[in-house]
Amino acid sequence: MSNNTCSRINHLVSHFQHVKPTRKRNPNPSLQFSPYAKMLASPLRQCKYHRKMFPSALLLRFGLGRDDRIDKISASPEIISISNQGSKYYVHLRKKILQELQPNGFRSVFRGSCQHFDKDMEHRVEHDLAISAFQHLLSNHTVDIQHVKDREWQSNEPLQCILVWRHPSSSLPFCELDHRVGDQLVPSYDVRQLWPDKITSMIDANDTRDIVAVGVKRSSATVKLAMALWRCNQYYQQPSSESILR
Repeated sequence: MSNNTCSRINHLVSHFQHVKPTRKRNPNPSLQFSPYAKMLASPLRQCKYHRKMFPSALLLRFGLGRDDRIDKISASPEIISISNQGSKYYVHLRKKILQELQPNGFRSVFRGSCQHFDKDMEHRVEHDLAISAFQHLLSNHTVDIQHVKDREWQSNEPLQCILVWRHPSSSLPFCELDHRVGDQLVPSYDVRQLWPDKITSMIDANDTRDIVAVGVKRSSATVKLAMALWRCNQYYQQPSSESILR
């Protein structure tokens, strides 16, 4: 190695020894609070129905295990109880897809590894999705909001979403994306459809308003609840109204 080359290397080493490390940038706060960013950043997995890769938060995960009642290898949705044992299979989180896996469509998805697929699977998944969302709901994560007019609300805090407890209409869509709180658009969920047996206990007995709802605070602590509610919405959606996260 020539003296000239050694001199250049020594100069570079001396330079970097005196370089101060740059301050680590903080992540964008708005992304920390965003359930959509969290879902899109989830690990990619292959949907065994479409044979395409999707963020795993947009998929329904199944595990396989022996059902002692029928002595067969059965598929179990892993929504509430998650097992790290055995192979995992993913399908797009759509009610219609589960319907198409009956009576024998599941065999191609599980490549012959599954002997039994519950005939009531779509209702089982619906139940588990609702329970999963409810498990993430904490009272200190919600704030009272006031209904101003159709799809417009007043709140003192930024919101992740709105949960409708009471409404004169019994046929609201489960999710409406265009509700306004100040200059913010937030999704509104008619959770009467998710938790019909829990709604009464959620409303103050002295509250006589026709429309009662609460806002879910926009924070990193409420991202999992917002994700769980969005997954419920994904499940209910029909092919004619595809998700923006398709």
